[in-house]
Amino acid sequence: MDHSRSFAEKNFWRFFWSTVLSIVGMDFYLFTHGWYLIELGGGKLSIGLSWAIFFIPSLFMLPICARLLKEYPVRQVQLGFEIAKAAMLWVALVWLIFMPSLAAVYILSACFGLLFSPFYPATYTLLKGLFADDRVVRYSNLFEVSLQLAGATALFASGFVYEQFAFTGIIVASAVAVTASCGFLLRLENFGTAERTSASWIQSYLQFFKLPPARELKDFRFLAGLTHQIPQSAILLSNIPMVLYVSQKMHAGPIEYGYVDALYGVVGLGTSLFWTKWPGLSKRSGAILLASGLGTLGFIAFGAFPATSFYPYLYISILAAGLTSTKLMARATYIESCSTEFVTQYSPLFQLVSNAVLVIGAYFSGALMSRFSESAAMLALALVTGVFALFFPWVQYKLREPRAQ
Repeated sequence: MDHSRSFAEKNFWRFFWSTVLSIVGMDFYLFTHGWYLIELGGGKLSIGLSWAIFFIPSLFMLPICARLLKEYPVRQVQLGFEIAKAAMLWVALVWLIFMPSLAAVYILSACFGLLFSPFYPATYTLLKGLFADDRVVRYSNLFEVSLQLAGATALFASGFVYEQFAFTGIIVASAVAVTASCGFLLRLENFGTAERTSASWIQSYLQFFKLPPARELKDFRFLAGLTHQIPQSAILLSNIPMVLYVSQKMHAGPIEYGYVDALYGVVGLGTSLFWTKWPGLSKRSGAILLASGLGTLGFIAFGAFPATSFYPYLYISILAAGLTSTKLMARATYIESCSTEFVTQYSPLFQLVSNAVLVIGAYFSGALMSRFSESAAMLALALVTGVFALFFPWVQYKLREPRAQ
């Protein structure tokens, strides 16, 4: 059901600021732990391994999240996981102060990934639950603004914090941000109808992995849901070779790494604000093809072009503008074309598939860097986004075709 404008907007903005703080906390950790692994003596493969470990637990947690989102309000699900995340970070701080080790970082990555599992499925459920009309595209774009604002803030500050206060300072900053995000979630109002099931948790867990009906598999909505997170996956995987690109090609340290990633966040923020102001432009024919082609060009530049002078900052700007636009349009296509029930039912499954791809991608990124170089990993990502640039516009066209008839 659609809620009153005041109720929907009030709750969205509470969720917006909770998201900013939560992602700030996660980004502080994710985008500096590679430096910490290198300091502890880990090799190139250890960075890819740590990212893979981040995503593996979600493969087991997402079936549970699917049932939780059907039976409990989004607020309760998100708040429970966020409180657990904050508690984990405070415990991890003590552990890393007294017993720093590669194993501690791997375990922390696994716990972070486990507790981040419901984030995207819960967000999609919240957006569709609050906005049942065409406002969902605008607020989906505003959600992207929250991600980019958080990324720009955390990434700009993380290099400085790491340089001044080491990795324990990063964990403190993460813990404070995630704890603060719980305050906004506490103010979020419950909405939606709980649908309790009599099936056992084991039955629900096994049912999650059952193939959907053939009619659903043939539906282009299902194909859009299955593939719309490819640009987001490419962005996440690019952080694996980026650490080595900055240290070995740019001959720079954590502060410069923070500047490069912060520039990505600033350009991404500006790009998402642009699409929020003019959401109709994203529906223009060829818009997503142009955007994904630009993102592909950014990866090619990192993999094949010089890393001197201002060039890396130019490359990251191209990459940010292209991939932020691409993932924003792909997400809006999926959310707008599907019903609330479809989004609630299948988003956890789509997230699981995406995370499984990320696990494999993280491992192969580490392997490519170990066998060849960080440039090989960047070029592999260019191949992925290039294929997406040719494929997803066709899916988008098929989804709009019935409305055009």
